[in-house]
Order: sequence, then structure tokens, then C-alpha cells
Amino acid sequence: MRSLLLLSSVALAKAAYPSTRAFENEIFEVPAPLEAGPSFGYDDADPGGYMFYGTWTMEKFGGSVPADEMPYSPHKTFHTAWLLVVFYGFGEAPGPFNFWNCTEKGYGQYTSADFTGMLSAVKICEAGSCCPDIVGGMKFADDAMNWHTIVGDRLKGALCDISALEEEVYCHEMMGQANENCYEYYSSTETMVVNIPCVDTAVRYFLECPVFKTKLAWRWAEGSSEPLEYHSLLTPIDAVVVDSLIVYPETRLCKPHSYYHPDASSSSSGSTDGSTDSSAANYAGFLLAVLVALLM
Repeated sequence: MRSLLLLSSVALAKAAYPSTRAFENEIFEVPAPLEAGPSFGYDDADPGGYMFYGTWTMEKFGGSVPADEMPYSPHKTFHTAWLLVVFYGFGEAPGPFNFWNCTEKGYGQYTSADFTGMLSAVKICEAGSCCPDIVGGMKFADDAMNWHTIVGDRLKGALCDISALEEEVYCHEMMGQANENCYEYYSSTETMVVNIPCVDTAVRYFLECPVFKTKLAWRWAEGSSEPLEYHSLLTPIDAVVVDSLIVYPETRLCKPHSYYHPDASSSSSGSTDGSTDSSAANYAGFLLAVLVALLM
């Protein structure tokens, strides 16, 4: 009986949500967002730091989402609390959880037709075969074509080299935040339903855009996702990180840059998808449990 209990505890440990970010072993290190602690007062006295509180430290959940929160939505971390309450007028954050039920919204799933592979007349990938990881994921709205225009115009305005945009970033940007708006993507503590890129691969691209190096064109209006006082303290690099984290909020189950580009890993013997360390730890725990059971 003791042996069974030990093995059961190991199985539960394997199902735990990761406590470390998936992109920690990358050559490119994402700077932490400016540290602050929001008051959730949603007024001029609110110091902000919703991205730091929500996506970076996941303080609401102590850094690791418990299994009983599944299905999960990143909005539960309150990283978008200011955006939802102040900018969109939600009575409270994160709003009714069923609002993030994309199955009921009825827009269906992404197909290859949602990804043209073209952005501002620049070919990113081959139409019909683009974004295979995203195809099959739920839609929050039927707006992929709109995002082709919105994102293309934003990148052109920032003088970004669109030809250097990696396919995984293109695919994610065309989703229009469905990855955080649809809780169907988070049905397990161990993996996402489809592969979503981590914020590292997006940040490294945006930091190469000449305009963004001095002045960021925010995805929403300045002061929409964080209080204006918080905005005033951000360096251009801080701004890129904070702005990216609001739509790349999953930092534990996502796929880092080296998943798509293996040579970008900081260790040739390390995992390229952020899973090796946890798998090794789980296996070591399993062996220890077996050893203890045999000795009893």
C-alpha cells in the first residue's frame, strides 16, 4: 500500500504546472518587466505592474497554476485586469469565466486558410502550409484577416524588417490573442492544446525594429494595459517586454525560441522545448520512490 501511495504522489508531481519559465535556457535572455505591485484600485494611485504580477511571477497562484484551476485562462492571473476594467469596462477582472469559452462563441477552429503567409506583401511562409501548430486551435473571433492588416501596418510603421519575421511569431500575431482568450488552450497542467511560442522569440524580433528602439507603438493606447504612471517609468526595452507579455502571457507551457530554432539554446545538452529538466526531475523522483518502496 505504501508503495502505491508513493507512486501515486510521483504521478501527481508529474502533472504539476511548471514553476519555471520555459525560455530560461535560451541564448537570448528576456529582461524582466519593470517590477511593481498593482493595487487593483484601477485609479491614479494604482502603481501598476500587472504584467510583472500576472505573467512574470504569477503571484496570484504562487508561480504555478494548481490542477483544480483547469481549464485555465491567463486572464485568471490578472495580468489583464487593468485592461479589462479600465479600457474595456468590465465590472471586474477577469470577468465571467464563461466569456473565455470559445467553443460556445461558435467561430470554430483555425484552418490553413486563416494564414495567408503574406504580411505587407512580404512572404513569410507558404500559403496552405503555414502555421501547422496553430491550425486546429479555437478562435475567439473570425478576425485573422484583420490582424494581417493591423500587424502589417504596425510593423511597417516601426520600420521592422518584415522579411525577418519568423513564422511562429507571424502565426501567433494572426491569432489576435485567441491563445489567452480561449480557455480551451489550457486543458492540462502539462501541455497546451497547440504549440504557442514564448514571449522571447517575439521580443527579440521587436527589439530590432528601429522605431521601437526609441518609441513603442503600443498594441492598444498607452495607459490601456498599465497605468500611465507605470508607463512613464518604462525604458524602450521595458516597453517592448511589457507590451509583448500582454499577448504572450503563457511563460511556462509555451515553446521557446530554441524549440523552433535549436541552435538558439544556451546549452547543446539542454532541452529545446523547456521540458527536459522537469522530465529528468520527475524520473529521478520516480526512481527514488521505487527505491524507498523496496526498502520498506
